[in-house]
This record gives sequence, structure tokens and C-alpha cells, in this order.
Amino acid sequence: VIVVIWGPEIFGLYLGNQWIQAGEMARIMAPAMLFNILSGVVSSTAILKQKQKSAYMFSLIGYFISFIALAAGSWLDFSFNSTLLCYSISLSLYYLFLLFWYRKLILKPIK
Repeated sequence: VIVVIWGPEIFGLYLGNQWIQAGEMARIMAPAMLFNILSGVVSSTAILKQKQKSAYMFSLIGYFISFIALAAGSWLDFSFNSTLLCYSISLSLYYLFLLFWYRKLILKPIK
């Protein structure tokens, strides 16, 4: 949350003015990274519930989503930050989906 609110200012203050743009990029990517960390914590659920094949397929879908988000930004001549925003939103939605899937696996009783 701190990076989303004050990312460019923190980067500029701590690392110098030439790093303000990096703070802007960190601000854009922060939600996706948060959901990535959260889904990583429970990712072993797929192994415990013997759903590795499904997890693998979801990983492939995630790579495809990432590629499409970046390619669309390029094809549509978006600015770098706009492309990064599309990428971040796409990844955030993907990781939210994974979190809900992991939740479903966790709540499902073992057979």
C-alpha cells in the first residue's frame, strides 16, 4: 500500500530524482506483486490436493495472459506505463483467480 501511494516519492527521496520513474513502475506493479506473494503462500495446496495437472494448466494460462497483455500494449502503441498497467491488471486478476481456486481446494474435504 505504501508503494502504491508514495512509490515515486520514496524512490526519489531514497535513491535520487533519476529513480522517480522506477517508483512509478513499482506503483503500477505493486498490486500484482501482492497477489503473487499471496498466491505463492498457498500454492502447495495443489500438491497436497493432488491437483498438479490443473495447477500446470493454470500456469500456462498465466503465461499466455502475460504475453497477450504485453503484446496488446505494443500492438496498440500504448506508452510503456500504460502497457505495464495492462500487464499489472491482467496479472492481478489472474492471481485473484488462483487465490479463489486455492481457497476452493482448501475448503474441499480430502477423499
